[in-house]
Amino acid sequence: MTTTTPTVEELQKQIEELASVVKKQSIMLSKTGHQLLSLQIKQTSKELGNVKIPTVNKDGIPSFRDSTKNTASSEKKDSATEVPSSADIDVNDFITNHDIVQLVGELQGQLTLLELKNIRRIANSRLSEDEDVIAPIPNQDGEEPATEIFPKNIAEFKELADDTVLDLCQFYELLPPTAQDEAKMKAFMEGKIDTPNLDPSEFTPCADDYSEEDLGLYYDELARFIGLKFRRRENVW
Repeated sequence: MTTTTPTVEELQKQIEELASVVKKQSIMLSKTGHQLLSLQIKQTSKELGNVKIPTVNKDGIPSFRDSTKNTASSEKKDSATEVPSSADIDVNDFITNHDIVQLVGELQGQLTLLELKNIRRIANSRLSEDEDVIAPIPNQDGEEPATEIFPKNIAEFKELADDTVLDLCQFYELLPPTAQDEAKMKAFMEGKIDTPNLDPSEFTPCADDYSEEDLGLYYDELARFIGLKFRRRENVW
């Protein structure tokens, strides 16, 4: 498959488009985090408002009042001693400063990982020569693929074996669940495994379990995920 070297203007346009995508995704994640915090705070306030606070009057008789209502006069407040009972309050459902810090940290980690992925994809999208080094892309957990299976340069990616393509697609969770089920069923019918109900972690997909068309589709999907412009199939984006 022949490729043309993009012009500086085309590369600049691609970079600007990708930068716009990164910005939109960052804004989306930030808004999601803000909305989540708002919902948690509202829920906590609602639960606190429904707590019945026990009180003891001057005769020593206990009673409960709704914390959302404040109908007692100042004289009655002076003559009653409020004794909150921790047994009536479930603090496990309340949001704490630690929860907020942890949530913000997780969101910041997602933003950092997203930015790292897009920077490396932009770099990979500019590669054209066989000796150009490919930047590894982390998966959803922030882990990078093993150096034994990830192609070092464009030449290695062009000659990537089908089994290696499947290994990388599984690492990046690019394989559709239905395709994995079909592969397990085919392996079961051929006597390679004892049952088609194996857990995905116990089943290693083999190139023989997929059609040539599917393997080409997964190769191109992997290329798009990494940011490379090379494809096995014709007339695909």
